Amino acid sequence: MRSLLVKLMLKRQKDFFKRLEEFEKTQYWSKAELEAYQEEKLQKLIRHAYETVPFYKELFNKEKLKPDDIKKIKDLQKLPILEKETLRSNQKQLLSRYVTNETISFRQTSGATGVPLSIANNYNASIIEGALFYRYLRWMGYNWGDKILKFWGGHVIDSPISRFKKMISRIIYNETFYDTYKVNDELLSKLALKIKDCPPPILRGYTSSIYLLALKCLELGIIIRLNAVSPTAEKLYRFQRDKMEEAFGKNIFDQYGCGETNSIAFECEKHMGLHVASEHVVLEIIDGDGQRESQGRVIITNLDDYAMPIIRYENGDMASWSNERCSCGRNLPLLKEIEGRIYDFIKGPNGKDVHTGFFDGILNEMNVDKKYSIKEFRVVQERIDKIRIEFVTEDNLNKRDEKIIKDKINEYVGEMEIEIRKVKEIPMTKMGKKMFVVSMLNRDKWEL
Repeated sequence: MRSLLVKLMLKRQKDFFKRLEEFEKTQYWSKAELEAYQEEKLQKLIRHAYETVPFYKELFNKEKLKPDDIKKIKDLQKLPILEKETLRSNQKQLLSRYVTNETISFRQTSGATGVPLSIANNYNASIIEGALFYRYLRWMGYNWGDKILKFWGGHVIDSPISRFKKMISRIIYNETFYDTYKVNDELLSKLALKIKDCPPPILRGYTSSIYLLALKCLELGIIIRLNAVSPTAEKLYRFQRDKMEEAFGKNIFDQYGCGETNSIAFECEKHMGLHVASEHVVLEIIDGDGQRESQGRVIITNLDDYAMPIIRYENGDMASWSNERCSCGRNLPLLKEIEGRIYDFIKGPNGKDVHTGFFDGILNEMNVDKKYSIKEFRVVQERIDKIRIEFVTEDNLNKRDEKIIKDKINEYVGEMEIEIRKVKEIPMTKMGKKMFVVSMLNRDKWEL
């Protein structure tokens, strides 16, 4: 009955199942077929943007380009990068004057300055994003109507009507919701016991929240093998994944997206990386000079949003391509990992940048996390030659281990003053997430 109800609700979304069926096939297409599919969509998008979007009409004329100049994926490099501040200050000029008769929706993303971005999305783009997400659920073994336990950030200010609609939607789609804004020891204990008594087929939520839940389960001796755990909205670090696997089993499925485009990349059942949804986006990774590289800055082109075309957009993330082919047989491009936000990086006196994974790796190699039962850590850069490493642990690190950590860091980034401090907790941001790297040098870029 539940399965039928969910299918009926999704069927009301015109072309949802048609798109899902299409994407179940395209994921196994050859690389050449997928590129041809992308380029066909890209050509239509470029022409639409040129003819109906004031921002792109002006941009193309300024760059002395015509739509026919961009036919291949590689031709995108003829266009400049669309930076976040440019997107923010040109939101009206980026709106298309003509998008057939489709329903247009708007979503807001958090902003570095506290001013949110308002992204317009046409109906077809929303359906595609939804179908790709459900394809990902199917990778996790989802069956229509399966219970999904969500550990998510709620809305601080929400109207009674909005709350009622969400309640009805959760009942229909068999979702149980817990608010990460209200995380405390009591809630984590309650949730751990609920999972023990009634394991959900899918546990989904903010990465840091699921990690805290995994720690609570281990503390209570609750070790249970869940069918699928889907951490999202934050980078998944190795120390977090290790604890999740210890508490819930190996079925951890990472996901990558951003509010401007949604549905970018997903981890499949083989856990060899994240498959890019190339039916929906073109993902480029470039270096500081704008050249394509295996590791660097993420540049996204949304192939489906005709209401507000987003072309060659730099979302502030760093990622790296995998040089392996996933054993699942899907030919979607494979990311090795999402390395974090650009402003998450610590800059050394010698000019080198390192992200949280660097510190995560040191602690893992030294087995420090297990030796001292470290729950979490945070690196705070106060100035170019000083950082503070905070550990949530019961015991202070001994002097020998402190020295090894400091020596390894200084060896790589140059001579720095390094303070190691024991703390009770790592604070959450107002979005219900956690920042494990806080650089005062990048304070103007934070998205809290």
